Amino acid sequence: AKDPELASTAAQALGGFGADKRNRVKILEELIKIGQRTRPGRSTEKQTSPEALARWAKVERGVVEGLNGLTNRQLGNFEEWEVLFKDNKKRPAVLFLEDTEEE
Repeated sequence: AKDPELASTAAQALGGFGADKRNRVKILEELIKIGQRTRPGRSTEKQTSPEALARWAKVERGVVEGLNGLTNRQLGNFEEWEVLFKDNKKRPAVLFLEDTEEE
């Protein structure tokens, strides 16, 4: 989405699908892709615009909250998620911590 608030809210909402065991790996992969596509470039040649940084701050917050909600983890930023995902790309199901609280 072009609107960073909408993208952030949508990513947060996807975090509510952790119990959907058939689709949650796909949702996780899509949230990672959203973060990778939205994050400003890391080129050292050009400085990232303040607008791009502001947009990323909003979207990153939603993506991280969505990933944390989906998996029952509490990572602090998208870079941490990207590393964890890359380290477990062949077996993404291990990223989901089961909810230990009874409802």
